[in-house]
Amino acid sequence: MQKKCNKKIRLVSIMLAVVMVLSVLVPAPAVEAAGKPSAPKSLNCRVCFVGNMAITNYATIQVKNFPKGAKIKNQKSSNKKVLAVTNARDNYVGLELLKAGKTVVSFDVVYKGKTTSLKTRVTVRKYERPCSSFKVGNREYASKVKKSSFFHQGYKGKKRTKEKVSIKAAKGWKLINIRYYDSKGKEKKIKNKSYVKYHNGDVYMIAYFQNKKTKEIQTVQMNFYPAFRLAN
Repeated sequence: MQKKCNKKIRLVSIMLAVVMVLSVLVPAPAVEAAGKPSAPKSLNCRVCFVGNMAITNYATIQVKNFPKGAKIKNQKSSNKKVLAVTNARDNYVGLELLKAGKTVVSFDVVYKGKTTSLKTRVTVRKYERPCSSFKVGNREYASKVKKSSFFHQGYKGKKRTKEKVSIKAAKGWKLINIRYYDSKGKEKKIKNKSYVKYHNGDVYMIAYFQNKKTKEIQTVQMNFYPAFRLAN
């Protein structure tokens, strides 16, 4: 029973991570811009695993000079084992990272009967821990995300209601964003060394780091549950 529950919790946690990542990476609709639509020639991304299960990280390709009312169509990945193209929203193409490797993402920007074909070379690398310290309250969790960007834990004893979050980026990385679910279940941006409140005994938190050299984004997610939730 507990194994089934753990799998269910992991699946829910992954879905929460997807929602949080997309809410940060996908901005408001693009406005009309002068010039021909263009996309970056290359893009670097990261992917990680929990055991043999891929924790699918998400990334996006941004189209510049994207006219208002234009549509992105015919999105394709030349190597579907490395990544899959998920969808297109406004001037962004969504990418689902599956494993380390290289691929070419191609797509068309269609506007007023004219089509602009674009391509981006994408390199996906394995997970690298972007933080040297990840404290929640007086507990240090950096060792828990050494090989995976995802960690969840059931806790016992005194009910946890409010704790300070303190994060330090590893060498070559910088912390750019921290998000968590508030008491109403809404995703919220918080500052480093601020306090998070537990809602219904749970807290879901994700930190975003950027590699200073490659500009890649790597996330670290922490989920905590009361012990009784893991056993039921």
